[in-house]
Amino acid sequence: MKKGRFIASKREDTRGKARGRFIVIEGVGGAGKTEQLKKASAYLKERKIKFVATREPGGVPEAELIRELIFDLKERKLSKSDHEIALFFAARKIWMKNIVIPNLEKGVHVISDRTYFSTAAYQGYGENGDTKSIEKISEVVVGEYKPDLVILLDVSLKTALARNSVNKDGDPYDYLSKKFFERVINGYRKMAKDKWGRVAWRVVDAEGSIDEVFLKVKRSLDKVLSLA
Repeated sequence: MKKGRFIASKREDTRGKARGRFIVIEGVGGAGKTEQLKKASAYLKERKIKFVATREPGGVPEAELIRELIFDLKERKLSKSDHEIALFFAARKIWMKNIVIPNLEKGVHVISDRTYFSTAAYQGYGENGDTKSIEKISEVVVGEYKPDLVILLDVSLKTALARNSVNKDGDPYDYLSKKFFERVINGYRKMAKDKWGRVAWRVVDAEGSIDEVFLKVKRSLDKVLSLA
């Protein structure tokens, strides 16, 4: 897949103050998002960059409770894709209000392990939900605070399944079928190609070691944060 190019633009709040950047790390379970978020956090601390590292769904106590509810219903097979979409966006609204928006407005960068692109990939492509509806809901919930960059950690089905077999991290979605994972992976690739959500995407080959992958992630961070 061709890697897209992006140019960082300067966003300002209503007072003319430069906003922080909003960066999301996405990918199927097993792609290595958590490890890359840790590496990115260490790198930004070293550079003395003001940032907040978070995850989605969750990030704040109220949203974490909704995360637990979603996972519990999924494990007990009591939810369908439309139920999950509604709950994910309820948690997301709380997260946006309490973590993302206030930090961006203060000029603090926000880097997150997942957000609404995961809902499109998992509940949309993975579970045959309506990706157009998901995009419309995201427009309402996220509004003008769209990510400046989505970093997609791209791995093969074989790699995702192998990594998930040793590290499921309590996520019920990691126990779903190979066909499901295949749909999610292909969905992510299509979204990146189409620039789904009208945001900048960067596809990173995540088949290598954590350090090898981070070298690629770091290049994207340097560009969007003007650190290079």
